[in-house]
Amino acid sequence: MKVLYFDCIGGISGDMTVAALLDAEDHEKDLLKVLRSLPLSPWDWQRRDLQKGEFRTNHIDFLIEENQPHRHLSDIETIITAGDLPQKVKKKIMEVFHLLGEAESKAHGIPVDQVHFHEVGADDTILDITAATWLLSVMDIGEIYASPLPLGHGLMEGCHGIMPHPAPALNELLKGVEIFGCEENSETVTPTGIALLKAHKAKFGTIPPMTVTAVGLGGGSKDFKRPNMLRVMVGTHGDTPANVIQLETTVDDMTGQEIGYLWDKVFEAGALDMYLTAIQMKKGRCGQRITVLTEDKHLDAVRSAIFRHSTTIGMLCRREERFIMDRTITQEETPFGTVRVKYSQGYGAAKAKAEFEDLKAIANANHMSLNEVEAVVEQQKNNNKS
Repeated sequence: MKVLYFDCIGGISGDMTVAALLDAEDHEKDLLKVLRSLPLSPWDWQRRDLQKGEFRTNHIDFLIEENQPHRHLSDIETIITAGDLPQKVKKKIMEVFHLLGEAESKAHGIPVDQVHFHEVGADDTILDITAATWLLSVMDIGEIYASPLPLGHGLMEGCHGIMPHPAPALNELLKGVEIFGCEENSETVTPTGIALLKAHKAKFGTIPPMTVTAVGLGGGSKDFKRPNMLRVMVGTHGDTPANVIQLETTVDDMTGQEIGYLWDKVFEAGALDMYLTAIQMKKGRCGQRITVLTEDKHLDAVRSAIFRHSTTIGMLCRREERFIMDRTITQEETPFGTVRVKYSQGYGAAKAKAEFEDLKAIANANHMSLNEVEAVVEQQKNNNKS
């Protein structure tokens, strides 16, 4: 399994997260294509090396127009929906913004749909959150961990006047997060940074066991006594079995359409897999055994989805060991354009498989069969290796 550790040395923010992830795995070309698909005012970006103490870090600035509009959640959702992004990435982006909106709602005592996003609704923050979420998706990270966050102190001036660190909305987002006070008289942790960690279910603590495959450094614009940088460490768990929860139930009174809807809902809740087995039940009835695999962190949501969207009134639950190969997704250039290829290795074996949706799109666009497209892509993969 591929894992990632956020080492929040100087804190965390949206732009530091994007810079560190790009420094670890450089997907700049594809990232810019995705970001340009969002219906925003004209913008540019600047990517450069930034020295933080003895460290060279990656630094990114989104250059946008002045006088950014104040947006509601519905405005932001319209922008994200229009972007050329996978549906699961759009949902995760909106999960980040909903966390921000709920924090603002509680802090100011107003309904979430009435919250005016100021700094976090500006174009650069939308770009930060979209970029970070897309990068974590394309990097195919299985588990995310983070160090406790260093929290600065003092006063700052925002849209609501002079406020102490942490600001009211940040107070809400800090719930459930490991922190410690540091010497910096400044904001070291931004709402965007925390919301990204919480939306991606980061576990706080020390570095987990892993074999490190890449390290990225993102530098902040301010200078602190401590190096103002975010370090990400990307790695894999070794040949160690991971625990997985297996939920199982049987039904004999659900239509195919209802089971299809259940299928969508359990995956939205975080299931790893779901499959059906045709069985014969009491009184000779034809039925289905529904088996769902999930992880501990998604157990409550997946279990609730099964009870809510199926006719069952009970299920079995057991913990199993799961062996999985390490996986990475690369972008392969072919005569038809870029194709995503998933490489898997471990336990003495290695495999490669092109993404079906990419092959299907090429076949449809070029009036070819899938077999013809696969043959060309396979030949190109071999050429790239030689």
